[in-house]
Amino acid sequence: MTRAAGAVRSSIVHTSAIVLIDIALEDPNHEDAFFSWCAEAKALLAERVKPVRLELLVERRGRYTVLIEAQFAGGFNLVVKDKPWQELEARRPRSTLSARELRIWHDGEGVRDITTNTLRTWLADRAAGKRDFAFFNAVSPESHAEKHIPGSVNLPAATIDAETAARVLGPKDRMVVIYCGSYG
Repeated sequence: MTRAAGAVRSSIVHTSAIVLIDIALEDPNHEDAFFSWCAEAKALLAERVKPVRLELLVERRGRYTVLIEAQFAGGFNLVVKDKPWQELEARRPRSTLSARELRIWHDGEGVRDITTNTLRTWLADRAAGKRDFAFFNAVSPESHAEKHIPGSVNLPAATIDAETAARVLGPKDRMVVIYCGSYG
C-alpha cells in the first residue's frame, strides 16, 4: 500500500490501521487472571505501538477483543517478536489468541491512499520528468536494505514526527509518497 501525503505536515497524526486481537479463554473462571494479564498487555502495547486508541472489548464472559487504532501499520507485528511480549504471552491464561490488522483506506483530500498501479504510473511520470514527489519507504533500515522500490529513501515510520517531516520531506507544497512493505 502506498500513501500519498501531500499534507503530511498538517496531518501527521492520523489513523492508518486497526489491529483486532481476539482472545477466548479456555475457562471463563480465569477471567480475573486474564484481566490482570490484559492490563500488562495494554501497557506494553501503549508503550511500543503508541496507539491513538487502545480498548478492551467484551463479547461475553471469556471472549474478548483488544482494539488497537494506530498511526502506522505493522507495529503489533513487531511487538509480538520482542522478548517482553514473549514473556507476557507465557503468562497469559490458557486461551486462544488471534490477531488481524486492517488498513484504513484514505481517499479524501490531503492524506490519501493510492493503488500500486497508480504508484507505477507516478514513478514512470517521475522518471520522465513529468511529476515531482518525495518518495519514502517507511520500513526499518534492515528491511529497506533487503528490499525496496528503486528511488525510494528510507524513513522508518517510528522516526516520523513533525520535526523530521519538516527537515526531510522538502517544501510544504511538494507531494510526498510514503510506502511500507506490510501490505499484502
